[in-house]
Amino acid sequence: MLNLTLNRTSLILSPELAKGVLSDVLVHASSLRGCYPSFDHWIQNKVIPGLDQGERAILTEYRDGHLAGFAIVKDDGVEKKLCCLRVIDEFQKVRGLGVRLFERAFEELVSEKPLLSVAEEHLPAFARIFSYYGFQQSAEYTGRYRPEKTEYAFNGLLDGDNYIQRPRQREAYSDKNFAY
Repeated sequence: MLNLTLNRTSLILSPELAKGVLSDVLVHASSLRGCYPSFDHWIQNKVIPGLDQGERAILTEYRDGHLAGFAIVKDDGVEKKLCCLRVIDEFQKVRGLGVRLFERAFEELVSEKPLLSVAEEHLPAFARIFSYYGFQQSAEYTGRYRPEKTEYAFNGLLDGDNYIQRPRQREAYSDKNFAY
């Protein structure tokens, strides 16, 4: 097990390692591109400059030399946000891996209730962990990232470039296995 944090310091001290970690993340982000069509643009134009400016970090978990999961966080002094969390398919059954990434994100952000959002089709997969941490749904945004698809915000409202937010309160999500 190896945990690496890609941030401003690691970019300076070990640029080759940082480049390798970023490459691993991009290779394994394919499922995120389906929910976030501008994912690569966001990485190039927000995440990488944010790493350099000290406003973002990428937290990684490796198992046997392979990327098992990652989280991308943002703390720009105004917003503390867990931007992205992904456990790689082959490591989905590794007990506690996702929880460790959440915990590392909380530590990096110095917050147990960071802003985050989740695509409608992934909401059921996160329901149990959101309930465990007491995350509160704040708003839903239809069409924010994809036409006619909903993104759910927790622990605050999303801020976006040239996006008119029309948050609407939603009844608590529930299904037969989860409720929050």
